[in-house]
Amino acid sequence: MNIQISTMYNCFIKSNMNKILTLLLVLFVATNLYAQERYYVSTTGNNLDGLTWESAFTDVQTAIDVASQNASEWNQIEIWISKGTYAHGAPMKMASYISLIGGFVGTENDPSERIFAEETIFTGEGRYTVFENIFTADEPLLGASIEDITILDGFTSNDNSAAAFHNEFSELSIFSCKIQNNQSNGISSSGAIYNFCSYISVYNSDFSFNSTNGVYSKGGAIQNKWNSDLYIENTLFSFNSSAYGGGAISNDDGSKMQVHSSSFTGNSTGSWGGCSIYSSRSYDYAEIYSDNREEIFITSCDFSGATTSSSGGAYIVAGESKITVEASNFYWFSGFSAISTSHECNINKCNFEDGDGIMLTSNGNLNIKNSSFLNNKVAIQCSGKTNIVNSTFSSNEIAIKNF
Repeated sequence: MNIQISTMYNCFIKSNMNKILTLLLVLFVATNLYAQERYYVSTTGNNLDGLTWESAFTDVQTAIDVASQNASEWNQIEIWISKGTYAHGAPMKMASYISLIGGFVGTENDPSERIFAEETIFTGEGRYTVFENIFTADEPLLGASIEDITILDGFTSNDNSAAAFHNEFSELSIFSCKIQNNQSNGISSSGAIYNFCSYISVYNSDFSFNSTNGVYSKGGAIQNKWNSDLYIENTLFSFNSSAYGGGAISNDDGSKMQVHSSSFTGNSTGSWGGCSIYSSRSYDYAEIYSDNREEIFITSCDFSGATTSSSGGAYIVAGESKITVEASNFYWFSGFSAISTSHECNINKCNFEDGDGIMLTSNGNLNIKNSSFLNNKVAIQCSGKTNIVNSTFSSNEIAIKNF
């Protein structure tokens, strides 16, 4: 029996040898063709071909341009960038299916070897936008990412722009980055990131001390507009400011936004309000601003210590946007509301302390479940429909005020 099986096996191998060799050759070619390439950038490289730390490019844009020649959906390319400050004298432009990764000393063979002793820094030198990712609907930016890089001192006076990233028709992921001290003075501009018809996701990052000061400028850190999608997770927004609306984030013109497990503290805004998030043309309020048909989802976030020059003000101005907030905390907002909306607002498992609670205007619907209101001047101000279930009110001067 063993002899018979062995004979049959040998016959099979011999009769199919050509097919087996062809298959192995195809697999070998495919493996090498689509193996992920890598390029290196270092301030101490010899600027030869970028294929090793020793022959690394000294210019990030050069590495992007070279890598883009072979990058594709099936061949995503990493660019490893060593510690140091990189100034390019003009805006850089990202390319599809390329990942920029910083935090290297310049000797590593694997990202897990990084010790993050020093930062990889991209600077705009206080003179220009760091990245201008301006693409078209026919040729968008796809599958791009940036990781463990500090982006600071970007500047622009251009209208409808931003100082760190100007994104149009772009798909970009941001991981573990610090985006700080970027400033815009243009009309309708944003401090750090301007998204137009783009999909941007942000994880484990820090937006601090970014500002926009131009007329109708919104989003001290991020402006998300014209059918863009914005996803944020585990990110800090602190001491960002906007002259008009959305000290941290502005969300406009049919765009959608999700914010999870993030913190907003010390952000400020001017006449339109939305200290943290602004999403309304209809009111003069201050942290998140969102406009018209937009949708906002906020879960497990903390809001505290904001300021606004608006007479109304709010951490979140939702306007006519539908907003859902769950498992979030609002602290120390005396003199203005935590949330101001004129549309549908759904609150679940949230805490509102030491402020002016929630303001619902016009004919909106306010649904509150499993939440608490403590030490507020007015816990709820409402001219629409209110549905409250299993929630507590303690030590508020006024629990519910209808107007």
